[in-house]
Amino acid sequence: MNIEGSYTLQGSPDEVWTLLTHLPIVEHALPGVEQLTLVAPDTYALALHIQQAPLQGIYQGKVKITERQYPTSLSFVIESIGEKDTLSGICTLSLQKQEEHTVIAYRGTLHVGKRTGRLTPTVMKGAAKLLIQQSFARLSEQLRTEQNGHRPGKVSETTHKGTLLAIPHLTTASKAEHKTLWQMVAHQLHLGADDPIQEKIWGQRVQRASSAAGLLLLIWVGTRLPRKRQTKTKSQKDKTQDNSL
Repeated sequence: MNIEGSYTLQGSPDEVWTLLTHLPIVEHALPGVEQLTLVAPDTYALALHIQQAPLQGIYQGKVKITERQYPTSLSFVIESIGEKDTLSGICTLSLQKQEEHTVIAYRGTLHVGKRTGRLTPTVMKGAAKLLIQQSFARLSEQLRTEQNGHRPGKVSETTHKGTLLAIPHLTTASKAEHKTLWQMVAHQLHLGADDPIQEKIWGQRVQRASSAAGLLLLIWVGTRLPRKRQTKTKSQKDKTQDNSL
């Protein structure tokens, strides 16, 4: 199916290009991304956990940058295999300056396998466009943060020459910090078979499960606090009556 649309960001094409080619920002902006790792020039390992119906599911695959023209266009292909479906597609992002803004026009095709026959193209297209709009909304939020003085990390100077996708220059210390507490928990529990990518995915799942458990605990405690207070008040009242007698 063909998918196309546009989104306006409050920044120059240079600023928008920096966001689109900054790996941590892209990883944060794409809904459901659990892993996006550079594995070869212009090629990234991808792990997705989409919760948007009807595309919900866990997918693993790769993204490859096929063409870039700084700062006006960026093209890529995606291939992934999920538990219930396969996702593949191609997309081109075109950046055009309009006064103080930048309009991103996206155009591409999306192929969904296995359960395509049970879903109409309209439903599939609607779900895909919703995820795309969510991604641009997050990019817009990041752009406002950058413009307020919180700039992203340094990116590769080769971006403008079109040789490599810009990625942050990580020091040894920052690489060590990238391994989160939950990822270390997953490693200790032997989740992910000592694969760093799988350990990060399992770490995020453990974190979500822990957050849900913590919320249930707070609810459980909250439902019991009023009862304790009522019991204490009644006890004090009985004691007062005894003293009066």
